[in-house]
Amino acid sequence: AHRDAVERAGEALAMLHVQAPVYLRLADIPETATIVLANASALSPTEAGDLRRRVHSGATALVLGKLAAVDDSGRPYPSPLPDGKPVGDKFGDGLIVSTPMPAALDAASLEDLAKAVSAAVGKGRRAASIVSKNGAFATIFHGPKQLDVHLVNLSAQPVEQASLFLGLQVAGRAKRVRFRSLDGMDDKIRLDPSGYSTAAALPKFTRYAVV
Repeated sequence: AHRDAVERAGEALAMLHVQAPVYLRLADIPETATIVLANASALSPTEAGDLRRRVHSGATALVLGKLAAVDDSGRPYPSPLPDGKPVGDKFGDGLIVSTPMPAALDAASLEDLAKAVSAAVGKGRRAASIVSKNGAFATIFHGPKQLDVHLVNLSAQPVEQASLFLGLQVAGRAKRVRFRSLDGMDDKIRLDPSGYSTAAALPKFTRYAVV
């Protein structure tokens, strides 16, 4: 059940353009990373204590669904963290953001998760995102000499009047980027500053494109 929850959480976060690698041990999660807990309802006392200390010391925990701990006999053990809110609750020097596990992967079901993610990581730290009337997805590939942003249309209708946002940590000082689509378009598009990101107006595409 926990594995299913982790996979569903990963898919939901990917729909929001958030990359969330899976770690088996809390100690392996980078110090600056947000800790995502997907229906983590059977933490050991040791794991619970480590999580509590880490969040209290300044980490952010994004809790999806239930969070609980059990002892070696399977009996309930005190929860490592108090209940949080979708907008976030301070816990020591850290932050707890809690929201239900999304029931589906449609826009309506992901609305609460999107708010919780914004509270946990902030919009300015997103690597890539798309604003579009139709469902579209962006993922980043770091090659040895270049960075590609792959754009996928998730709907039956063409993607039109869409904007691509790239975090400054991704776009750097780039002013123009190459846009290529399966429709045959190959053109340069402009990147304009937009807060902590750069933004580009995307040409129309039907299925798939690369920036």
